[in-house]
Amino acid sequence: MEPKRTESLTTQEREKIFLAAEQNRLERRGFTVVTVSGSNGKSTVKEMLVRILEGRRGFHFSPANLNTKTALARQLLSLPADARLFLAEVGARHRGDLHRAFRFLRPDVAALLNIGHAHVAEFGGVEPLVREKLSVLSHPSPRFFVIPGDDPRPRRELQSQNRHAFTFGESLDDAIRLLKAEAREQGWALVYQSPLGVDEIFLHGLHRRLPANALAAIGLAVALGASREEIREGLQKWAPLPGRFSLRTLPDGRLVIEDAFNSSPESLQEGLQSLKEIRRDRPCHLILGSMLELGDAAAAHHRRAGEWIRENLPDASVDLVGEETKALQAGLGPAPSRWFPDVTAWLRDGAPFLPQVPLIYTKSSKSVGLKDIPWDDLFLAPSKS
Repeated sequence: MEPKRTESLTTQEREKIFLAAEQNRLERRGFTVVTVSGSNGKSTVKEMLVRILEGRRGFHFSPANLNTKTALARQLLSLPADARLFLAEVGARHRGDLHRAFRFLRPDVAALLNIGHAHVAEFGGVEPLVREKLSVLSHPSPRFFVIPGDDPRPRRELQSQNRHAFTFGESLDDAIRLLKAEAREQGWALVYQSPLGVDEIFLHGLHRRLPANALAAIGLAVALGASREEIREGLQKWAPLPGRFSLRTLPDGRLVIEDAFNSSPESLQEGLQSLKEIRRDRPCHLILGSMLELGDAAAAHHRRAGEWIRENLPDASVDLVGEETKALQAGLGPAPSRWFPDVTAWLRDGAPFLPQVPLIYTKSSKSVGLKDIPWDDLFLAPSKS
């Protein structure tokens, strides 16, 4: 199972999370805190904003996806005296996680990217998960929010409190509005409109959610006073993090799309849809591991994923890794597939016999281990198939 980052909070909830991060660094003077939360895309949006703002004096940000409460408290307390801006990616796996984090971070600007089903079992159901995600919008400290325009729930929550936000999306009333998105060989060409005007950018990366992630990053950047030039140059320097729909060309010329940093029903659906849109009828092979922490809904989610593949990628061959993927195999029906109990068995019995196709896609929850496949070592020699 996926390791549970419970943090075993007590000893009085880690001394009330380091005394509310030393009373928010002794009532914080002179620097701004920005948070990014949501079910998917947090690290991507954070890293996009890092590229936009990295030239600013006194700018600091949470590393990798170290987004637990105690990790963030340590980061806040370790900021140097000249800190002017702290950007934090805030994760949640249990009820109350976001409230506890916001209590000591006291963000000035907060982004809620989306509300999905990741870690739904940890929350005890969909409704508690939704309430947890929306709780960031009722915290008193943020002066401004960035929220998705295509989900009415965050907008209603803020309107009920008469609070201000940039929405991002494709509607006429979105403050950060996508005007055009064109998928090209190595990325997305975007035209967007913001309070700064209309501009064009190019994003390196092929995932279909990248335009929406970029709009969220632009909304945060505008809220923090970035110029159009800073936004354009920063986003064009950005590249996908390893394991998040990142591209790898193997020594034998095959292209691997590595998307196994983590998995949930929504992120798997988005990944597979992105693959469908970019493969251009090329034969492909899927290596899919278990989606964990789905509780009683696990079998249904896996089966639906298999049914989607059967209907939308009917010519794809599939390797499945992990006990939960037996339900996915049932959803695939007669489509060609192989099942392996774990990644060790796949490396031994599956990797040497991969089909000779030009495109390979990997996706699983982190602890399944597909993110650590030593691709270059495996394929220095041709496969045996």
